[in-house]
Amino acid sequence: CDLSETASIKAMFQETEKLWGRIDVLVNCAAYGQSAPIEIMSDEAWQKGLDGTVGTTFRCIREVIPYFVRQGGGVIVNFSSMYGMVSPDPRIYGTSGQNNPANYGAGKAAVIQLTRYCAAHLGDRNIRVNCVTPGPFPSSEKKPPEEFLLELHRKTMLGRVGVPREIVGAVLYLASDASSFTTGANLVVDGGWTAW
Repeated sequence: CDLSETASIKAMFQETEKLWGRIDVLVNCAAYGQSAPIEIMSDEAWQKGLDGTVGTTFRCIREVIPYFVRQGGGVIVNFSSMYGMVSPDPRIYGTSGQNNPANYGAGKAAVIQLTRYCAAHLGDRNIRVNCVTPGPFPSSEKKPPEEFLLELHRKTMLGRVGVPREIVGAVLYLASDASSFTTGANLVVDGGWTAW
């Protein structure tokens, strides 16, 4: 699916319903964008980063609503980022190549607000909308420098970064009936990064 294209998203949902008969849960966790320091970021890069975070989330939510309404409800779990809540600390990034662009953080902050908005406006149709906000879960594919990883460890209350299995419980909780009275929430899974 090309999440930048509404037609592709529509086709994805049509194919999913055809294969499985219904759609119960939408998890919005994909993102794309362009990175550059804010002082040289082009308008196009800024827009692409916003579109790749909150734009993808918006389009997928909009297109799944008719499926949920038809079947009497559904669940949406959006992914934000700790950088939708706090700024990256430039002191720890240095020349690591892991720097986080302004358009990403702005888009992820918008995802948290979009979650609240949709929870308020879709609740009467039995559609719950919540958000998971991960903290430092560095990608092993990006191969972050060791000194940068040590800085990430120091920024959390638990003194370490997260591993992928540690985000699963939050998503399962929000996607399941265990959270049947939870909507509009932002569940932060960040080792305490944003709490101090």
